[in-house]
Amino acid sequence: MIRRFLICLSMLVWMMPLAVVAVEPSQVNDLKQSVQQTIELLKDPAFSSVEKRLERREQLRRLIYGQFDFVTMSQGAIGPKWHGFTPAQQQRFIELFRQLLESSYLGKIENYQGEAVDFTRDIMETANIVRVDSTVHHKSQDYHLSYRLLNGPSGWRVFDVAIEGVSLVNNYRAQFQQILSSSSVDSLLDKLAQKVAGDNKP
Repeated sequence: MIRRFLICLSMLVWMMPLAVVAVEPSQVNDLKQSVQQTIELLKDPAFSSVEKRLERREQLRRLIYGQFDFVTMSQGAIGPKWHGFTPAQQQRFIELFRQLLESSYLGKIENYQGEAVDFTRDIMETANIVRVDSTVHHKSQDYHLSYRLLNGPSGWRVFDVAIEGVSLVNNYRAQFQQILSSSSVDSLLDKLAQKVAGDNKP
């Protein structure tokens, strides 16, 4: 359960040894502020009732989605075979992948139980990639999360998250590559659509 919660919280949010390089605060402040705003929203008793659930969920979407680059995440989750997708297939995958992440994790974010988050350091991996390290304090245990941000057309956006060094995007890539090794792109898309539809049933 805690692992699933960490993945959810990281949706606001490849480890390698690197020298720490100073990062301009503006590059990562939006992400940090969104994480803190999400925590405050989850703690707010005004949104704790069943009647306020839809309103709170919509606010969570705005806070979380604005920090993520779903196009780059989708490309990373597919890998080299992405270039074999038609433009229409790429667009369908991006939307289904976004819905998959939402249906899998957004509900679990709402199970927040007061975990505190500390941002520990920011590292420039390249001129266009920043890694933001954080620690989630859950009862007597600490868990380490790293957000990787890419400087793209929309500014700095998260394109991968590592939990205790394990990449979220790499995990999905392994699953999708297994499907694509024996099935067509359209078959993968249909499986994703079925998964999303099943997860969204009341």
